[in-house]
Amino acid sequence: MLLSLKSEQTVKKSIEEEMLLRKKNYNIKKVSSISDRPLPQHVTARKTSK
Repeated sequence: MLLSLKSEQTVKKSIEEEMLLRKKNYNIKKVSSISDRPLPQHVTARKTSK
């Protein structure tokens, strides 16, 4: 009983860490892709306003 509960917590923790890593990687990709293709200020402003 105690063992299964502990393993369940471990699985949950590893899933949360995986999600955090994915989010971090996604944010890094997003930032790098934006910096790779610098857009004029008015274009980015129009995109964010939508």
